[in-house]
Amino acid sequence: MRAVRVRRRLTLFDGRRVSGRLLRGMGSSFAANTAAAGVAFGSSLVLARTLGSEPFGVFTFVNSWLNIAVLVATLGLDAALVRFLPEYTAQKDWSAIRGVLGWSRRTALSASFVAAAILATIGGGLYLHNGSVAGLTACIAAASLPLLALVAVNQGALQGFQRVGFSQTPRAILRPLLLTIGAVGFWLHGTALSAPGAMALNAVALAIAVWVGSRWLQRAVPAAASATPPRLDGRHWLRVALPMLLVSGMGILLHETSVIVTGVFAGTTMAGVYAVATRLSRMLAFGMTAANSIANPMIAELHAQRDLRRLQLVASTASTVSLSIAAMLLAALAMGGTRLLSAFGDAFEAGQGVVLILAIGQLFNAATGPVAGLLNMTGRHDQYARITMTMTTLNLIGNVPAVAVWGIQGAAAVTGTLIAVQNIWAWYAVRRSIGIDSTPFGFLRARSISASSVNKREHAQELAQRRAA
Repeated sequence: MRAVRVRRRLTLFDGRRVSGRLLRGMGSSFAANTAAAGVAFGSSLVLARTLGSEPFGVFTFVNSWLNIAVLVATLGLDAALVRFLPEYTAQKDWSAIRGVLGWSRRTALSASFVAAAILATIGGGLYLHNGSVAGLTACIAAASLPLLALVAVNQGALQGFQRVGFSQTPRAILRPLLLTIGAVGFWLHGTALSAPGAMALNAVALAIAVWVGSRWLQRAVPAAASATPPRLDGRHWLRVALPMLLVSGMGILLHETSVIVTGVFAGTTMAGVYAVATRLSRMLAFGMTAANSIANPMIAELHAQRDLRRLQLVASTASTVSLSIAAMLLAALAMGGTRLLSAFGDAFEAGQGVVLILAIGQLFNAATGPVAGLLNMTGRHDQYARITMTMTTLNLIGNVPAVAVWGIQGAAAVTGTLIAVQNIWAWYAVRRSIGIDSTPFGFLRARSISASSVNKREHAQELAQRRAA
């Protein structure tokens, strides 16, 4: 009995150690996400005030297309690196680490040139046809697409090496910060800034972000991997990455579709209002993003070790922290959302209803925990791809009549509902296929897993003692 109590105490200590590792990592990630959100909010505010509501809407509308184009350019390799690098590091497969890093960068860069050519052709055609400002802005955005693809691949690699704070800084902090500085510089100089000019500043900021991220990645790569000849397995890497492209792509499309549909049917000005409201609602994902960036490599590692109990602890710890932060931020947005929106201009106050509707959907996102990571990092990315593809298709179909009838509130209602349904569906898939509960209630499941493991060991010891007797 005493031995059993000792083992149970060791089990509890081990669970606390796993949760502590996640929480310590979340500290740096949450700080990075908070800084990123502050910089992104400030950048949007400065651009909205500097450009005006209509040019800002054009910039936002084209930027949504740029975010979709970079998905095609990266081919899901940025997400695949988060899975491969922890796995190869645990196996000390240094040649595979060097191979997948170099191959991913080259492949993403090649694909980005193809996507950039398509985007530039469409934008150039619009500009030549009717002098469209959005078309000219799209041409400049196309030139920056290869840079954005490299930034995304660097981010995935740094996250795979568990350099979470460094992974998010170039794209989420440095780029919008440099864009803001450039916009303020135009304002101080007394020169009017246009949507194409803002996109050109964005391209310069991305070039600097690529350089910084590449330098950090060089330092993160293990010395043994740098000194080992690369081993290439492109077919396997691409076979895993493409379903992840569907997963990450559909997730982003779920958000960006509403902006694009609003821009097409309600005008680019309302697209800008909707984009700002969407950004505010995503504040509820602070905790979830911080938790997932740390949890996903841990999920891949624990799954490789087949440690179901600690996997349960990681998932429930992540969802508990995410939900706590999301609930507090929802209350803050309910009380002060209108004031935040008014800072962008009078036209943006119409987005308060959008903020609250989308925030409720994000609350479900936080409550269900790291469901995307649990499915993607355990080889069940096909399941999550089907879920996100279904939700994105429904979002595209539902947004068109919703925007036509109810405007941006209709778009928010459709998207917010589908975000909630998507996460509940994914939670059910995790529960059924992996056998864990990724919500905060999963802590009860972790205890039962621990007790079951202890009982099995006790039974095995009793049988051994009987046989010895």
